[in-house]
Amino acid sequence: MIAGMSKFTKAVLKVGEYHSPDQTVVVTPERLQHWKEQVDRLQGAGYAIPMHWDHASNKDMDLLEPIKLDTLRRNKDRSAKNTVGKLVAFDVSQDGRSAEITVEALNKSAKESMEANSVFVSPVIFEQWKDGAGNQYTDTIGSVDLVDYPVDYKQGPFVPVADARMSCVIRMSSAPTKICRLSEMNMDDEKKDDETKGAEDVTKMSDDSPNDPSPEQPTTGGTSVADVLASLATLKIILPEDTTTENFLERLRPALSTAIAHGEQPDKEEEPASSLPPEEEPTVVTSPNIAAMSARLRAFENTLIEQGRENIKKRFDACLKSGRISPNEHGQMLKRVGVQKMSLDESNKVVAGDVALWLESRESLPAGAVWSPEERITRMGVTDVDQPGPVDHSRSISAKEEAAAVEALMKRSR
Repeated sequence: MIAGMSKFTKAVLKVGEYHSPDQTVVVTPERLQHWKEQVDRLQGAGYAIPMHWDHASNKDMDLLEPIKLDTLRRNKDRSAKNTVGKLVAFDVSQDGRSAEITVEALNKSAKESMEANSVFVSPVIFEQWKDGAGNQYTDTIGSVDLVDYPVDYKQGPFVPVADARMSCVIRMSSAPTKICRLSEMNMDDEKKDDETKGAEDVTKMSDDSPNDPSPEQPTTGGTSVADVLASLATLKIILPEDTTTENFLERLRPALSTAIAHGEQPDKEEEPASSLPPEEEPTVVTSPNIAAMSARLRAFENTLIEQGRENIKKRFDACLKSGRISPNEHGQMLKRVGVQKMSLDESNKVVAGDVALWLESRESLPAGAVWSPEERITRMGVTDVDQPGPVDHSRSISAKEEAAAVEALMKRSR
């Protein structure tokens, strides 16, 4: 089991059109709801929707499809061994305009990448899929893979959530929240109370009387457990609803330990006095949310890259139209453009690797270079010239005919 939180939420698939190498994906509110229903059906049938590094090819269909939960747990076949995470839940946002997914990392590398927001998710959508029991699914999500260059470049960052198996739930807010004590009671007073109670317990044990009343149930200094739970909730710490005075401390301790383990620090009992005069006290600067900023910059970078990708596709279209590449080459290169890893140089220009070099070499060819002579005549607007009839050399032309011929030639040369 991975230490610490391994579940994350993420906003994906906003309503709109997304252009992938395979097809154009249109996301509508109705389709989002349909995907949720299909995911719920799959999970209800005992299947997990896996996550892998990058998309597998169509020949590796087992790495694109849902996987049986027991197969994933046994981790014996190839699909299970390549699974680095799984989709826990697929929900539709309150406004119905996007999806909110919950995913779980199943190994350390995937967890760290999600925490750093250095990867994105990309769903694989099946038009039709049938499970082992013969259940048919239409337009369903088969896997949600981790990729560097997503088609859905508008997706939000990974946001860590609490593990449901913990004894408490820690609500994550945008601003760091410190873990505070339950009250401002004096620790020395607590120690004295404990010593007094311990002495009373020793006395009762020595009396060993069966008629002694049972010790009182622990309280929280006159405050009900419900009040304390409400106070904890304001600090983003929520204990289970069945918490009582008997199990309160038992459940509180792991809650605080979990919070500290996830980056929160309890208040210090005493802060050493500063040796600097008040006017020279150092200014405390709050660091920005680096992860969120990084995600926004990555999203902007992906926007520029996708614009560059579309521009390269248009250049290939122009080469096809002008006869610099064949239809077969055009289709193959458009597929390569869809999966080609691209980046930005220092001037924010798209670097497309071998695809761009190949395109530039074809753009340098003359128009119609790949056409046959017949195609060149038809496509470039050149028509056959009527062949002249037999020439009668015995006949001489008049001065009028000669002048007309010269005038016609002059007009054609203009």
